[in-house]
Amino acid sequence: PTERLALVYDLDGEVLAATSGVSVRVVGSAWREGLEADGGQRLFDTKLEGQWLRVAAHAAETPDGHLLLFAAALPHDSIDQAVLQTIGSAAALLGLMLVVVLATSSLQARRLTRDLRTLGTACSELGEPSTASLGAWRQAMDNQPPPATAETAALGQAIRSFVARLEQMLSLQSRFVAEAAHELRTPLTALQGELELGLRRERSAAD
Repeated sequence: PTERLALVYDLDGEVLAATSGVSVRVVGSAWREGLEADGGQRLFDTKLEGQWLRVAAHAAETPDGHLLLFAAALPHDSIDQAVLQTIGSAAALLGLMLVVVLATSSLQARRLTRDLRTLGTACSELGEPSTASLGAWRQAMDNQPPPATAETAALGQAIRSFVARLEQMLSLQSRFVAEAAHELRTPLTALQGELELGLRRERSAAD
């Protein structure tokens, strides 16, 4: 037998019915051990017609009180072949998953490297800080593609926030300098006039 087998037999081992691949009329004691009561079940390996089988057997009592044993069997070769096919399928699936993971990791690494390179280039282009240059820098950063990861997005946002504060500080500094120059212009002009008048006035030897 090379395919699935099914047998019905009694406690004496006499085969009452079987699939077409079974020609024996009596099975050995291995087919009956542990199946002497209704509801008994057993999984075992045994040899039938020169071929090793994996057998699942079940005992059931008929309405008239007779105990019948039902068995289904598969050749070991079929089981081994199914196991090998399963292992092959699993290996192919794992290989495909590995390719997908490597491709995804490579893409993610390239995107992360791109983000870091963009941030590094942008930081190096800051140059001499001024309100105009910082505003242009922030506008250029806003036009960059979105970061690949949340970490690089957070890093970029932190740099933007720092530049915005620096821009605000430079703006305050420029305003302070302009206001200070305006406030000092009048007294400095008056002082300059007094000095010029003093220098024009004739002075004595005592002066």
